[in-house]
Amino acid sequence: VIGALVYAHFLRKRFDGKTGQDEVKNTDSTVLTKGKILATIAKANASMILKQGSLLFTWAYATKSAAKFGSEHVAAHQVALSFWMLFAYILDSLSVGAQILLSKARTRKSLDEVRSVTKYMTSVATIQGLVITLIIAGLTPHVPSFFTKDAAVIAQLKTLLPIISIQQILISLTFVMEALAAGGGQFALLGIGTAVSAFAAITLMSSASSVLEIWNGGILAMFLGRFAAATLGVLNVNALLPRFQVFFH
Repeated sequence: VIGALVYAHFLRKRFDGKTGQDEVKNTDSTVLTKGKILATIAKANASMILKQGSLLFTWAYATKSAAKFGSEHVAAHQVALSFWMLFAYILDSLSVGAQILLSKARTRKSLDEVRSVTKYMTSVATIQGLVITLIIAGLTPHVPSFFTKDAAVIAQLKTLLPIISIQQILISLTFVMEALAAGGGQFALLGIGTAVSAFAAITLMSSASSVLEIWNGGILAMFLGRFAAATLGVLNVNALLPRFQVFFH
């Protein structure tokens, strides 16, 4: 709530300022009214709520699915998820810079700069994902016993952690591609793409027969779908999908 109030305060200052006018000029000299700006913000927020809501529901459903297999299985799932989140936060840190750089390049209407930023950030994301993959692979023999002494849980973790390790390049690329797409204003595509991916993931998890299938099926499907949707958005921003171009004509 406090964050929303601060945001509203600065948004109001943008309009009221010294001139008190209800219109502002964008960097490309287009006139933006309060209504247009607020409508854009509302659409972006709605898309992001859909995106985050779909993700949260999918993770909750994954835990529900693991719980039906028994205490050892859900314990292994939760340990794997905690371990996964540790590295997910590391991977996601790159996406902040990606979104800002792409947004600035797009604001300057420099298609060459947009493509250069896209190429650079995807390259870094691939390298970052590979490094995290190797780190997790190296830690895999030691992680299960660090979290638990239960033999059944350890056995489950020994099957889960290699899968998590392999997925890191995809996860890194997904985070960065989504950030680039967001920097290009492709919010609706991200929201709808994530919702569709969540539906596919939940469908797969509903028929999973083990925790391994939850991670190697449902969760993998969720990231593949998010990556595909984000890639379409990035191609659009880079003017490589002529039918869907919205920023570069």
